[in-house]
Amino acid sequence: GATEFVASVCAGTEVTGVIQIRIDRLMGDIVGYLEVSKDGDGKTYIEQSGKLLETVTGVHDLYFTFYGSGYSLDTWKFH
Repeated sequence: GATEFVASVCAGTEVTGVIQIRIDRLMGDIVGYLEVSKDGDGKTYIEQSGKLLETVTGVHDLYFTFYGSGYSLDTWKFH
């Protein structure tokens, strides 16, 4: 099963943000977070990763909640 969330994120040095990951429904179990790194130049997408809170197996609907500002998400995957 998946134990890590990886996303391509564009962020600058003045960014504060967290991407929350839930499964199966909008208010479903929280399975992980990705704290957005502030080390980008604000123009380039950089791969960032975070550990999941639990191992996830099977097929699920995913819901991402974005907190903060100054960043954007391009692609994502689980490992």
